[in-house]
Amino acid sequence: MSVIELPNGRFRVQIRRAGFPKFDKVFLTRDAAVIAETSVLGEQAAVATTSDITLSEAWERYSQSQTYLTKKDRTRDTEAQRIKAVLEELGGYSLVNLQNAPGAIYDYIDKRSVHISSRTKKKLSTTSVRLEVAALSVNLH
Repeated sequence: MSVIELPNGRFRVQIRRAGFPKFDKVFLTRDAAVIAETSVLGEQAAVATTSDITLSEAWERYSQSQTYLTKKDRTRDTEAQRIKAVLEELGGYSLVNLQNAPGAIYDYIDKRSVHISSRTKKKLSTTSVRLEVAALSVNLH
């Protein structure tokens, strides 16, 4: 069990499994912590093999591929720029896990849809989020 009671009375859920991103959050109640633990372990149980390449590794391979290199410069630049935020958030996931448990992708979309740009001080446009997801989808196929 990965639910630990902290000295301040809160409960920490800490899960580390090969092929999956680390999960480490603190909850006010044991029930909330157990629900979160069950949810994360349920998503991670969707795939038995964790030896598949991660999204970050797939991006590295793709960025060196002939498919990528034959694209126009502007298209390559756009993909390279848009994938950065995706890799920060989802780069540790294996491709199989992202395909079989897409909740992480939907959470990412929700998070980016309300993100405030440090450059413009405004919410990201729907086009920006769409382009990030498009860059992600190139690596999932």
